Amino acid sequence: MQHHRFQTGLLQCTVEWRTSGDFDKLQRTQNNLARVVCQSRGRTNARALLHWLHWLPVRQRITYKLAVLTHKVRTTATPTYLSELVQTHAPPRALHSSDVPLLVVPRIHTELSRRTFSVAALSTWNSLPADIRLCENILTFKRHLKTHLFKLTESSCAASSASVSSDLKALYTSVIIIIIITTRTTSSMLGNSVL
Repeated sequence: MQHHRFQTGLLQCTVEWRTSGDFDKLQRTQNNLARVVCQSRGRTNARALLHWLHWLPVRQRITYKLAVLTHKVRTTATPTYLSELVQTHAPPRALHSSDVPLLVVPRIHTELSRRTFSVAALSTWNSLPADIRLCENILTFKRHLKTHLFKLTESSCAASSASVSSDLKALYTSVIIIIIITTRTTSSMLGNSVL
């Protein structure tokens, strides 16, 4: 799929943009890319397109990547330089919530330290619902995490999805007609050349 290659390239930029703190430009780029992939007008609501394409917005995508990396570090203890930063919180007394793994987030003194893996990833992990944090299988974890992040963005784009879906139905109808015409033309050309 062509749009998967664009999305992958866009996601590789998130690490650099994460450190600059300027998400707006990258989000506008993703929005424009969604419009191009869906062949929509410039005024089309991009959030509904992102939802239809199953693309997370930039901030949620970064949250997704941090949480998946943290899960992999917790379950496999690799790479060691990251696993040394991940420590499970052990409460002094047995609590009902102690069944849910929370990670120790170091105290920070500067805004820059908030962006380090040891703070950003661990804070992201601790902010996830308990049922997601308890997933041991990476595929199950990813599925539940993506569903959770989509639910967070779902309410804001629900109203605009109806207008987008009619535009996309028209686009698909056009594509199907073009495929049918191309197939008939090709088969008629092959039929004439055989005779």
